[in-house]
Amino acid sequence: MKHFLKETDFTENEIRGIFSHAYDLKQSRSAIQSDILLGQTWGLLFYKQSTRTRVSFEVGINELGGHALMLDQGGMQIGRGESIHDTSKVLSRYLHGLVIRTFGQKIIEEFAEHATIPVVNALTDLVHPCQIYADCLTIAEKLGDPRNPFASLAGKKLTFLGDTACNMANSWILAGALFGMKISLAG
Repeated sequence: MKHFLKETDFTENEIRGIFSHAYDLKQSRSAIQSDILLGQTWGLLFYKQSTRTRVSFEVGINELGGHALMLDQGGMQIGRGESIHDTSKVLSRYLHGLVIRTFGQKIIEEFAEHATIPVVNALTDLVHPCQIYADCLTIAEKLGDPRNPFASLAGKKLTFLGDTACNMANSWILAGALFGMKISLAG
């Protein structure tokens, strides 16, 4: 079991495997139904609402053969004082994985610390790793080999325009260091 809390959680070989698998799934998306998550239920716990993130994770889990279960903190005990420790333990008994979109990075790290299932960071105020991996896959598709983002992205220059004190700027900095890209921030 491996958590995905920030861009640097995987080894270079694991990242190559993730990108290669993601590219293959993207290419065959309309052709076949995958069974990678067959029989699995993954929870989506969103402290921060989002249309695109929610839809992309729900569709992705369903297309991989699993079932996505939307969890609303307001409708759970965690919204009324149950600790993250207890909630993480309870959810681990019922779910096969947990996707969290929240404010503080500490929240998702605490869930991961106590979970016995994989925890995926769908966004925190600090980083947005799934978005960055998706963006880097798209760039690698256009500029080289999407199965080897290290070769495709190394030495490339990317400029981020916008809030330079946000999760996306932080994630681009991490991606730049990870893939050997030259990142410029302007905001």
